[in-house]
Amino acid sequence: MGKARERPRWYNRGDAVKAFLCFIYLPVWNSLMLPDLQLGDRVRLRKPHACGGYEWRVVRLGADIGLECLTCGRRILLTRRKLARRLKVVLPPDEGETSDV
Repeated sequence: MGKARERPRWYNRGDAVKAFLCFIYLPVWNSLMLPDLQLGDRVRLRKPHACGGYEWRVVRLGADIGLECLTCGRRILLTRRKLARRLKVVLPPDEGETSDV
C-alpha cells in the first residue's frame, strides 16, 4: 500500500485558523477569477443561445450580471460565478456601436 496523501499542516487545526486562511486567500482568488466588466461590454459565452448566437452585451451590473443576446434581444441574469464559468472572452466594442444602455 502506498503512503497516505498528506494534508497541509493547518488542515487539522481549529476552524478559526481555516477561516483566517480563507479570509486571506479568497479575495485574491476572486479578483483573479471573476470577470471585471463594464456596462455595454460585449462577451462571448462557451455555448450558443437557443437562437444560435454566442455574443451578449452587458446591460446590468451588481450581484447578478444582466446580459442581452445580440442575435435575438433576449435578456438573462447570471450570477458572477456562473458567468465566470460560462465566459469565453470579453470582446472589444464595435466601431459604430453607441453605448446607450
